[in-house]
Amino acid sequence: MNINKTEVEKLPAPESGYKLYRDDTIRGFAIRVTSNGVKTFVLEKRINGKFKRINIGRFGEITPVIARKQAQALLGEIATGGDPLADRAQKKINALTLENLTKNYLKARKLLKPSTVADYQRLLNEGLNDWRTLPIANISKDAVLKKHEELSKRSPARANLTMRYLRALFNFAYYEYEDADGKSLFPDNPVKKLSQRKAWNRIKRKETFIKFSELKAWLDAVRNLQDMRKDGMAATVKVYLQFLLFTGLRKTEAATLLWEQVNFKEGSLIVRDPKNRKDLMVPFSDYTLNLLQKHWENSDNKTGYIFADGSGESHLKDVREQVEKVSKISGVRYTPHDFRRTYITIAESLDISPYTLKRLVNHSLPKDDVTAGYIGWDVERLRIAQQSITNRILELAEIGKNGEIN
Repeated sequence: MNINKTEVEKLPAPESGYKLYRDDTIRGFAIRVTSNGVKTFVLEKRINGKFKRINIGRFGEITPVIARKQAQALLGEIATGGDPLADRAQKKINALTLENLTKNYLKARKLLKPSTVADYQRLLNEGLNDWRTLPIANISKDAVLKKHEELSKRSPARANLTMRYLRALFNFAYYEYEDADGKSLFPDNPVKKLSQRKAWNRIKRKETFIKFSELKAWLDAVRNLQDMRKDGMAATVKVYLQFLLFTGLRKTEAATLLWEQVNFKEGSLIVRDPKNRKDLMVPFSDYTLNLLQKHWENSDNKTGYIFADGSGESHLKDVREQVEKVSKISGVRYTPHDFRRTYITIAESLDISPYTLKRLVNHSLPKDDVTAGYIGWDVERLRIAQQSITNRILELAEIGKNGEIN
């Protein structure tokens, strides 16, 4: 056929797949019509001994006349030893900056939590800001080593985290960007050099927790926490800190809880979409249930966040001032995440089943653990373990099991 506007407009869409219509005058020039009616001008030609099909453009976006001229130009380029597809791939490589790659990565990872996206953006802004407009093809192994060494002087842990993020970006680029033969345009991940050189920083896992002998002083200080300002934050923070200790929840999981997630009648709450993406049902002990009930009674907003900030429109984010006050009064140095380690340590001292403990703190069970798959769970069974942990905390703090909620 003679590929022109009149003939192209008449071409029907096949029932499935696509159909090629070749031009009578320019060898290799054709138009591809897909089952959904999309018509694309192409050029078929052997390049370096391999059959290639080069997309020229869609009908409607370019005319047959322009497509014909571009096909002739491509044939001239190939005849003189050129490779249009390789040139296109190189242009794509040169145009892909670290910032562009980050945007494409975050767009593709639709299930990432907003907090995770914010962390990734922060890593880019803080540690890789001078690389934002740099083509990723220009990020060499030696540059990665130097950047990691530079960042390690400020924070070894943060340096590792930044490089792990960069490694994830390159892994994404490996599969996302390919040439016409399906080969990756970015086959090498320069961050692997850190492993080859054994250059990753050794970060000691935190093992701090509130010692059993310190629980009384700490809990007394929290239960008697008084407001230092007129915003009434101390009343909320002292419930929040106790809640962390008696449930073992992560600080953000607890801080973002809504009243609608609490079931006072059943004595439990549900944590939606936690760190491991598995909703967690948390049974209350008697003490925790009473603690929350009293907090609800004193709360001005019974529909929003359980632990609201001073504005009442958001959740607690910064409790450092209150934490520091408790530390000064009790003499116990701690961080909010120490409560989770304290909770787990106390549970382990009571010989609570590892399976039960993992359920309580929502740690994932090993995928190859066949036994775990045969264990049936219900809230009341977990509540027994929860109550035992609470009783032990109260005992160590020298507070009666029915101690008054302050």
